[in-house]
Amino acid sequence: PVAKATRTVAAYSEDFEVSFWKPYPRTAIMSKKEAWREWSKLTPEQRESSCRSIDAYKRHLQQTPNLQAVHACRFLSQNRAEGILEIAAEKPKFDVRAHIA
Repeated sequence: PVAKATRTVAAYSEDFEVSFWKPYPRTAIMSKKEAWREWSKLTPEQRESSCRSIDAYKRHLQQTPNLQAVHACRFLSQNRAEGILEIAAEKPKFDVRAHIA
């Protein structure tokens, strides 16, 4: 049995709030409640993976300026962390021509 995330009327769990919601690259129109709903469906391993992928996702967004952050609920429900961690694990492409004087 997987431990369910608990939410009181006034507060979300600390792991959601601190480890995922605050560091996630959000926009003003993202719904915390929707993200929480998807977070509560994840296993502890999926939650940890999602949190671990946030820094790599931020770097990916910076390197691809025409890309906008996906809503946090979709990031969680579609397990986007898996793809982001794969991108982060790839070796960076080195272009020799850019370093020739």
